[in-house]
Amino acid sequence: MKAISDLTTLRILYSTGPGDVAGTFEHWELGKDDPSQLSITYSSQFYDIWRRLGFHAYVISPAKRVRNVSRPRMTIVQRPIPWRKAHGLRYHLGRLLFACRLIHAALRFRADIAIVTSGTHWFLLSILPFLGIKTIPSLHTNVCDPNLAVTRLQNVILVLNRRFFLKRCPALLCASQAIASHIVSPAHSSSPSVSVFLPTYSPHAFAELPRARWDSRPWSILYAGRLEREKGALDLLSIMDRLVHNHCDAVLSICGTGTCESLMRSHVDKRGLMRRVQFHGHVGPVALRKCFAQCHVVIAPTRTECGEGFNQVPMEAILAGRPVVVSRACPSLEIVRDAAIEVRPNAIEDYCEAILTLSRDQKLYEQKVDCCVRYREALLGGANSWHAHVERVLTKLSCDRYGSAGH
Repeated sequence: MKAISDLTTLRILYSTGPGDVAGTFEHWELGKDDPSQLSITYSSQFYDIWRRLGFHAYVISPAKRVRNVSRPRMTIVQRPIPWRKAHGLRYHLGRLLFACRLIHAALRFRADIAIVTSGTHWFLLSILPFLGIKTIPSLHTNVCDPNLAVTRLQNVILVLNRRFFLKRCPALLCASQAIASHIVSPAHSSSPSVSVFLPTYSPHAFAELPRARWDSRPWSILYAGRLEREKGALDLLSIMDRLVHNHCDAVLSICGTGTCESLMRSHVDKRGLMRRVQFHGHVGPVALRKCFAQCHVVIAPTRTECGEGFNQVPMEAILAGRPVVVSRACPSLEIVRDAAIEVRPNAIEDYCEAILTLSRDQKLYEQKVDCCVRYREALLGGANSWHAHVERVLTKLSCDRYGSAGH
């Protein structure tokens, strides 16, 4: 078995999500975090691993903006997924074309390992292990939840994807235990190793936010996320209706956009809630931090049909020192439970009651805020980060590679 320095001989392809990873790299080279993101991006964590271990890297992203960046031992390519927002046959054809592009890039690069985040149907990558390329999925969404396969074709794709994960992958990186539980079960004795990682934040990301004041009014509620039915966006307005009916002096700030936005704005106008509900649209990190600083509590009303893999907002709420109202439909509840008020999934009356209780019970509210403070250190990277898990997996695969080569 050779030392960690043997990783310098590896050639690793990293297929990321649809972010501007080239732009992130340019900020990273200057020693700066990507200013467009509140958390530390996964691509910048990959660049940290690359700098530390010294392997050859090829990064490919399905970003909309076409770009190439080249450095010694590093190539970054951005190309959009064909027909990314199409439906039916064209959607699946776009995934097939992206898979072909990824496989071609891996072969031309002579990759030893491929870390893949998204962009295609996973089973389409089955050829990579047969070509000697160890494939490590980095799963940020719940891709194998059977409740989400509403058509026969979706169910077939789910089964094929799960078989690929179990039979062809030496390791899985999962953003939550909920994602892993739909793939690996105790019945699978030869399952791949599973690492559950957490989003990573810079220690100064929320450092200057003031402590929440229970006695300030109006009582401010924050929602940050996509405005979609399955995310509970429409439930937010039902919750506000109930709060107003219960004479609660509350306001709701909504950060995000989505298909439900126009319907929500129409509801606000019809019900006369213009002074109670504010739409901020898509906001950057600076504006979002300000919204966290001004709120009392954060709400994450994810519905059961969402099949969410992980929601970073409850983590960000805790780091900001704000309690969160959330149900088990949001897997991040397990990470922040002591600083949260847990409610039943899809139960609008429970969300309303939780907010009313926090607004009326100062002792309970202060206890939850104190729990937020105790959570911070555990949530700021370290052994739970994607960076740490990837480095451990690469080291193990490298040791297996050289160990087997010596026999």
